[in-house]
Amino acid sequence: MWIIIGLAGVVLFVLLAMVGLGIWTYRDAKSHGLEAGMWALIVMLIPNFIGLLLYFLIGRKQQQILCPSCGYKTQQGKPFCSNCGVAMTQGGMSMTPSKNNNKKPLIIALACVVMTFVLMISIFVASAYAQPEMFRSNNISIGQFETRLPGTWKSSFWYFDGEKAGP
Repeated sequence: MWIIIGLAGVVLFVLLAMVGLGIWTYRDAKSHGLEAGMWALIVMLIPNFIGLLLYFLIGRKQQQILCPSCGYKTQQGKPFCSNCGVAMTQGGMSMTPSKNNNKKPLIIALACVVMTFVLMISIFVASAYAQPEMFRSNNISIGQFETRLPGTWKSSFWYFDGEKAGP
């Protein structure tokens, strides 16, 4: 019973971490003038923090400015507006991040990730104490699949039942 409750807690913490990271990414991307919804979805849906890494490596380096003529978002450093073609040498309005960066959702999400790992380890230790026979088995089975040539597969299976092998 405790294992089920613990697993439900792990799932809850993972979901809270993903939502927290999504909220932080959305707010941060919006303050940088980026496509906030797209970056929030990338961070939440790409697993193992690869989405967050992509956001830090690619998304946060993009700086956009508003065209003084049409108001379209154009990457900083381009000589002309991507929408209307007006020269950007006049210097459009910068969309640099504001000073009001709230890192609270990021901290909460990272705390949820740490708590998830602690909870997973606690569940493993608790199950080892609750059912020690699960971890004291002398029976070992190993399965192996390998290929040496394209289209040729070999499968092997070994089983050891705890008795001494050999003559």
